[in-house]
Amino acid sequence: MSFFALRGRALSLVLAFAGTALAVATLQYRAVPFAILFALPGLAAALARLLEKRSIVWLAVAILVCSGGVFAIAGVAIVGQDRMAQTVMRFHAQEACGEEPAMALLNAQPPGRVAAFVDQGPAIMAYTKDAAIAGPYHRDGAGILDTYEIFAGRDPHAVLQRRGIRYLMTCRAAPDWDFYREKGGLMAQLARQRLPAWLTPIARKGDIELYRVR
Repeated sequence: MSFFALRGRALSLVLAFAGTALAVATLQYRAVPFAILFALPGLAAALARLLEKRSIVWLAVAILVCSGGVFAIAGVAIVGQDRMAQTVMRFHAQEACGEEPAMALLNAQPPGRVAAFVDQGPAIMAYTKDAAIAGPYHRDGAGILDTYEIFAGRDPHAVLQRRGIRYLMTCRAAPDWDFYREKGGLMAQLARQRLPAWLTPIARKGDIELYRVR
């Protein structure tokens, strides 16, 4: 809608910033908020110009069309209600991997250091007396790399020993489950229920599985 705003240097700058942000967001999903932010000035200018040339009814219709509700309804219509419902269910199941109830299995065991999926790290720290080696933070590069090595690397036991890991936790609903399983390694073994000799299953609750490292 920025193209409908008044021509000039301001419009050129808005289009330049919005176009750049959109290009970055196309390659990196985390940049989407920046694309939305830089599109707002152009959108506001276009709506103001619409109000000058049309009645307030047209402005109300334009705002409604640009609302998130309309995009949500359009998405359901395109994808289909059943498929959208399944997507929502998978999303909630994924979220549950890192919520307090998912930590119940750990709380039933003596405290120790846990190797889990990266997104589970904050929940381990917040809801248990255990320690986690990784979380979804850029400055935790070593912990993230070790987590990858544990679940998909060639020698996970060496990393577990070096880190002093007592427990290993997984969640079948998490995207990491399929990601690591496709890479092979320990996660592929767990998916096939072929445990190495140094890993003992403790308990399972829903999608959460807990193992003890020997």
